[in-house]
Amino acid sequence: MENLEYISFEELYSMNVEITDIHAERQKWVKGVLFSKGAPRSFNAIILLNGCNGVYTDLRENGTSFFAPQNSVVCLPEGSDYSVLNSDCNLSDQDAYLIEFHIKKDGKSLSFAPHPFIINTMFPGGLSHAIKDVVRTYEMPIKSPISILSSVCEVLSILGKEKKLQNKNYSAISQGIKLIEKDPFKDISMEEIAEICKISSSAFRRNFKKYVGKSPIQYRTDLRIKTMQFMLENSNITIEDMSELLGIDNIPYIYKMFKKNVGLSPGEYRNKCKEEPTKSSS
Repeated sequence: MENLEYISFEELYSMNVEITDIHAERQKWVKGVLFSKGAPRSFNAIILLNGCNGVYTDLRENGTSFFAPQNSVVCLPEGSDYSVLNSDCNLSDQDAYLIEFHIKKDGKSLSFAPHPFIINTMFPGGLSHAIKDVVRTYEMPIKSPISILSSVCEVLSILGKEKKLQNKNYSAISQGIKLIEKDPFKDISMEEIAEICKISSSAFRRNFKKYVGKSPIQYRTDLRIKTMQFMLENSNITIEDMSELLGIDNIPYIYKMFKKNVGLSPGEYRNKCKEEPTKSSS
């Protein structure tokens, strides 16, 4: 594609760019279907294979293939030409979450690579939640462009931290981040997590805020809220059953935490969300 330059997520993290033409959707895949756009991609895209597997093949000369397992995240760069074989699907209600966007700097379009690739991140849980949050925000009945843009920037921000976190300070808190992401509803204090990481509580909180961009308490709360939003949007589960599944005995706490962070009660949020038709794979 003309006027297309390549950039890494790490470089993007420190640049002032323009992100436009955002689109997001949930997808249902069909097992055994071979999908191809028939032309190079017009947008950058990031897709979370939430309940499916796929084999991606670069259609350019000497292009290679790779297998993307369930729960992996794949980058589909602008200008890439590929096919994907839906090798397994229906592992969940939502097979995939796709976000698309343009990135420009000084009038030039930016892409991440000439071909699709799997994204490896230190924050697998955080990245998955962030991608789903883009789709949830995009699907809201009353769309807020600034909220949609902010949620896409959160995804790119997570991806851009990869190289910046490769030092001893990050290594000291990495186990704590994984503990929070694995079970954000677990009743464990930040002091206990810091002890597991073998650093002081103050150092854990300081380094966490530096590298994640928010306090460990707020990060855990955000993961809790996003988990609850997903359950409210995709099931008819009651708040009582939800609290039991999440291991929370204090039901009033769930109501209070949710309304404080979302601005709506769980019931109000469920009523506000409307289902939209899903599409085939990309």
